[in-house]
Amino acid sequence: MEARCREKAVHVNAKGREFAAGISAGVHATCLHLQRNGYSLAYTLWEMEFDPARKVSESPMPDGYELRPVTADHHRAIWQCIGDAYDAGCPDGRFSHVPTEGRMRAHFRNDTADADLSLVAWQGSRVAGQVLCRVHERCGEVFEVSIGVGHRRRGLARELLTRGLIALQRQGVRTVRLGTTFENPTEAWRLYEQAGFRILAEFPRWRKKFTL
Repeated sequence: MEARCREKAVHVNAKGREFAAGISAGVHATCLHLQRNGYSLAYTLWEMEFDPARKVSESPMPDGYELRPVTADHHRAIWQCIGDAYDAGCPDGRFSHVPTEGRMRAHFRNDTADADLSLVAWQGSRVAGQVLCRVHERCGEVFEVSIGVGHRRRGLARELLTRGLIALQRQGVRTVRLGTTFENPTEAWRLYEQAGFRILAEFPRWRKKFTL
């Protein structure tokens, strides 16, 4: 497969590219095989699931913040806040995809996008943070948790996440999952564990320098 990749690279700009492999953490023989062939562990994706027996109840929003119903006029401000949060929390971009204009339009035009599942906190005229959820095949997903610069360590993420879980439960969802990265500098997984999520599966991502 590496040989085929090298053949394809003749026709594209391969500068800065890497070989990549993603596997289940339980396949130890494959992990060893990758290591022997020059791959190193880049990061580990965690799939986490919320404990359905865990009771959740909302508290007042932190002082100075309020929730507002999401309208089309808010989409750009929400996406900008997400981008700023990623830039500040992980400036090298290793653990997140850049929130491009195309991705913004794709999400908010998606049939699965539900305004009731978008929990967005405002401080005055600025978006301070958001928890965006969706339902897919009767399974709830928390696919975005991000807090803007200057608004962290105030309990905002915890309260938005709690309200997102409640919103999913109101839609009759019993299974709620999310994905996160263990090595992310923000250590978001700690918040998820405290909220009642547990690791369901681990997927190490391996990298190797691309050579022609």
